[in-house]
Amino acid sequence: NNFNIKLTEEAINLLKNDKNYNTILAWFFNEAPTSKISEQVVNDIISKYSIIIEGHNTTLDNILKNIHELSFQLELISREELEKDLAATTEQLDQIEREIKKYEIFLNLNLGISNIPTIKQDLLAILETRLTAFQDEIRRRGRVWEQYEKLEAYTENLIPFLRIAKFQEENETDEKEINFLEIKVRIELEEEIKNIKDQLEKKVEQFFYIDLINSIYNKIDPHPIFKNVDFKVNLDEDDPSLDIFVVDENPNKRLVPNLYFSTAQINILSLSIFLASALNSNTYNCIFIDDPIQSLDSINILSTIDLLRSIVVNYGRQIVLSTHDENFHKLLARKIPSEFFKSKFIELETFGKVKKDN
Repeated sequence: NNFNIKLTEEAINLLKNDKNYNTILAWFFNEAPTSKISEQVVNDIISKYSIIIEGHNTTLDNILKNIHELSFQLELISREELEKDLAATTEQLDQIEREIKKYEIFLNLNLGISNIPTIKQDLLAILETRLTAFQDEIRRRGRVWEQYEKLEAYTENLIPFLRIAKFQEENETDEKEINFLEIKVRIELEEEIKNIKDQLEKKVEQFFYIDLINSIYNKIDPHPIFKNVDFKVNLDEDDPSLDIFVVDENPNKRLVPNLYFSTAQINILSLSIFLASALNSNTYNCIFIDDPIQSLDSINILSTIDLLRSIVVNYGRQIVLSTHDENFHKLLARKIPSEFFKSKFIELETFGKVKKDN
């Protein structure tokens, strides 16, 4: 027995030193480090790898099948098709090169990149630098634009104030000029206007013989209150005018004859002005009057006849008078008879034919 044991120990020592044994032992502990060496464990490991090998065999079969199919398809591709594909690929390559050239030109002209690196990361770094610079420039211009917009808004708000200031300055100048005109010029102008008015009123009085007009007007006496006539030069309007008024004993109370007098009273006023002008003529001693009694009542008619008679007697004027009123004709003949005055009365029978005296 001892001999058998010794043989067994030697066999064990030889086995431990065997390379294959150690390889298998290492493989076992690598595959099942926690298991004891047993046939069952080895069989389990072998079964696992058998399954893996079968899977690899299936994969290998599929690969071989694909290779076979690809080899078949490769046999079907002709040389002509390959050349066509090569030409298309070459055209695509040329197109890509042209696009790359455009891209290089764009980078050179717009970004100032002349030496374009072939490494993508280097180009991206350059583009990032340019992008940062452009963004900084955009932000700077944005700030400048904001300042411009603020300045424009300030300008829009400032313009009205500048206009107001200008208007105020112009207004102050105008006020100074107005004050000068009011204080200096206005007084002198008013004084000059007053002198001109006085001179014109004197000229008007001399021209129209106001005293004589009032004397004639009062002899007819057409109105119980307003017994005097006055002429007033009006320089207050844009168009100067000469206005005729009738006044009573109060000189401040004036009336415009056209608004308040009757037609007869206006006719008497007109006749008075006409006779005063005729009596002051040094050229003519004859006065022609056509129908002076229109719209007059009997009292005013008699007063008018007395006035005409006094003009003939006191002023030595000859009066030629025509009328269509037969009663007035008879009154004239009675008040100024031919026996006492150098009067002559003619009656027309028809147009241009004198009626004979009976």
